Amino acid sequence: MRVKAIKAKKVIEPGYSLEEVLDQYILKLTEKNIIAITSKIISVCQGCLVKKAEISKYELIKREADLILETEHNPYNLYLTIKNGMIIPSAGIDESNVNGVYVLYPNNIQQTAILIWQYLRKKYCIQNFGVIITDSHTTIMRRGVTGIAIGWWIRATIFLY
Repeated sequence: MRVKAIKAKKVIEPGYSLEEVLDQYILKLTEKNIIAITSKIISVCQGCLVKKAEISKYELIKREADLILETEHNPYNLYLTIKNGMIIPSAGIDESNVNGVYVLYPNNIQQTAILIWQYLRKKYCIQNFGVIITDSHTTIMRRGVTGIAIGWWIRATIFLY
């Protein structure tokens, strides 16, 4: 297996369509490839952003979480929540590498993976490949993050290596 990371040459700004981003950075795609795209890019393209000046992070977490574990003592200002059936800190709200905004989870993650797959299938005239939407995820009581799939779509008649 070969893994090739594609680093954005410039910041993906609100107003970019997801198709524009795919066209700009995925220049070649062949059968049996798997594309992994970070959820943050999808969120920005979908406009899932809230200006920090408009709301406190805690109020936004309460609004976005399906469930929040409240605690009397919270020295790290982290909130354990459930969002879209996943245990995730702060309802998946991200404020890293963005200026003045909170980035929310994308809308319709699974449907977005399917739409990306359909777009790339048509553009490259291929059938057997996969799309994974990723996010960083923490493990309770551990430091660091792990990349996880939060949405995916694959069609493969035979994926043998």
